[in-house]
Amino acid sequence: MDTPTSLLVFQIIGFIALGLSKAMTDPVRPGADQGKRNSM
Repeated sequence: MDTPTSLLVFQIIGFIALGLSKAMTDPVRPGADQGKRNSM
């Protein structure tokens, strides 16, 4: 039971880290950011 949970957490952390790095490197796009937040 621990393995699937660890993988899921790892994927979520990786996804968040990827989004943060992308947000830092890419130019700020308020419209796109709001759309992503609303979809979440």
